[in-house]
Amino acid sequence: MSKIDHFLKESFIYSLTKIIPGLFGFVSIIIFIRFLGTEEYGYFSILFLLIQISSFFCFGWLRQALLRYYSRLEKTPDYSGIILSGLVLTIIINVFVVFLFHLFKFPIKFSFISVILLSISINLVSLIDVLFMTQEKPIKVVQLSILQSVLAILFPFLFIIFVSPSHSSVINGLVFAYSITAIVFLIHQLKQHNPILILTLPTKNHFKQLQPLFQFGWPLSFWFATSAALRFLDRYFIEYYLGSATMGSYAGVSEIIIKIFTVLLFPIVLALHPRIMNLWNKQKFKHAFTLLRTAMIIQFLLFMGILVFYLVFKENIVPILFKLIPELDPEMSHIIFPVIMGGFLWQFALLVQKPLEINEKPRIMLLFMIIALVFNIAGNILFIPKFGIIATAWTLVATGSIYIILNLIASFKFLLNLK
Repeated sequence: MSKIDHFLKESFIYSLTKIIPGLFGFVSIIIFIRFLGTEEYGYFSILFLLIQISSFFCFGWLRQALLRYYSRLEKTPDYSGIILSGLVLTIIINVFVVFLFHLFKFPIKFSFISVILLSISINLVSLIDVLFMTQEKPIKVVQLSILQSVLAILFPFLFIIFVSPSHSSVINGLVFAYSITAIVFLIHQLKQHNPILILTLPTKNHFKQLQPLFQFGWPLSFWFATSAALRFLDRYFIEYYLGSATMGSYAGVSEIIIKIFTVLLFPIVLALHPRIMNLWNKQKFKHAFTLLRTAMIIQFLLFMGILVFYLVFKENIVPILFKLIPELDPEMSHIIFPVIMGGFLWQFALLVQKPLEINEKPRIMLLFMIIALVFNIAGNILFIPKFGIIATAWTLVATGSIYIILNLIASFKFLLNLK
């Protein structure tokens, strides 16, 4: 089997980690909006994004460093202790960050215990996920994703029915969903003959060996936190100018579309990342570039298929969406096309930035993301009062385009030298 064929096979396997959770995600959006209403769903959406920002900021550096350097790190005798010390550090930082948000009641008043438990459990699931990815065990990633996605709809639904139909019930349900998923897979891997992690107390030497991982990963932590902040600020400004009900409707429509792209396009990124990093570490630069180019072509062709399908059948698709979720504002039909464009651009950006990522230029990536964030803030503030909700959708397209163009300019010389 050729490298390309093997890559396509793994992409298909990884697609299962998005298809099944994606289907449950669609169902959860319908259920949550139907039972909570757009206002409470909007509050949940913005709070969950805050949790993601916190998790990305605190844990993202370790995740990306493991993806980049695991093949080297596993040769270190005490690599398990290094990983666990990194996890301890992320939890400490996470508690501090969430406490600051709780202290200032931003963006809304929330339960500190529930939010910090959800943040930590998300980090644990992410750690298990990335270890399976680095060891090229896509089947394990599929199993992890299926369990998490099933529980992530079951427990919030139970809390909504038996406790209260509120955003806090969904958050509490997700705490159980992510925690149980993490516990099940941690116990399973600890019982293996050669476990990935061995429970050990972190030492001063372990923390010292984290330094190169942190130096590489911290800009990427800021990058992921900033990228999540784009969606967070969209909702924040919509809620500020147009109200929480409109914000909830926008969140519902945009998340459905984003999930479609996550299901169809993100598996390509998941399959590509560990493989291209291993090729790069082995100095097989041209092979890495060929694989990257193949992934870009596949993503673009899939996007064109989605776009043509929508344009041909939109008169049938849009009414079905609003019949499934009648609580949504019908005005949201106008944002579907730009959100499709923006959703693709930001998925495609994950591939476009790879030359800078594998060449260890995360600070440049972070700079470009901050520039995109500035344009996002300016676009929302300037145009929402004049044009309404459509301004946010087209701002998504503009920021994605800006980020991609900046990355292409910065990567041009680098890519030229690989040919």
